[in-house]
Amino acid sequence: MQVTAVHLGKKLQLRELQSNLGLKPSLTDPLVFEYSSDKYVVTLKYGVCVFWGFNQGEMNEFISTVTPYITDKFNKYIEEVITVNVDGKDSIKSDEINFTDLSLPRIGLLSLVLGRSVALDYYDFEVEKALAENEVIMKAFMEKGGTNQSSKSLIKKIGFAMNIRHQTVTQMAFLDKPDLTWDDADLDKFYKNLAEYYELDDRYEVLDDKLETIFRNVEFISDYITARRTLVAEIIIIALIAVELVIFFAEKLA
Repeated sequence: MQVTAVHLGKKLQLRELQSNLGLKPSLTDPLVFEYSSDKYVVTLKYGVCVFWGFNQGEMNEFISTVTPYITDKFNKYIEEVITVNVDGKDSIKSDEINFTDLSLPRIGLLSLVLGRSVALDYYDFEVEKALAENEVIMKAFMEKGGTNQSSKSLIKKIGFAMNIRHQTVTQMAFLDKPDLTWDDADLDKFYKNLAEYYELDDRYEVLDDKLETIFRNVEFISDYITARRTLVAEIIIIALIAVELVIFFAEKLA
């Protein structure tokens, strides 16, 4: 069976989607819906749908249905595809995963890992873009001692970095252990093997290191903005004092 994880946007409004479409989940954490016989779709709040046994037409139809519930829908989706076989044992090979059985918990756990993986790809791409922009700014400081970018533009870059960290830490909770694994040693082992195979922890740490670099640059930029605004204010004050002095002496001489 082919399993495809698709990152559709920044957020999926799960409660509204479930209520308005009348969908009843077979598993609630994560939300696993039985689409038809041996076909499942898993929806994750950070904008990912994971399709089990769907053909392209069926995926397109479902995506079209849930589009109204996607926040900040992407123009181009990020996908990850894996083949799943049921052969009586759990094992992971290159582009292929074997299940002991096609149980809902295993469907949920693999979907969760695939969803985190494609979301990490997206955030890593966004952070790389931010690093490239920061490099231009820092190069300008090195060569010219300043930047021509406006304070508004620089503040937007600060907001971008803070938003990325907020989403990865609070909304996605990459390093949180799924509830399904707490009371089942086999599922716990299965999840850990999946997370290790997709290098979730390592990739998140790399992403976090990149964010730390951005925040160090952001702190510098923030100090620069403050200093620039202070300098402008001081110049205005000096100019006003000068004008007052000119007027004072002009009146004295008149």
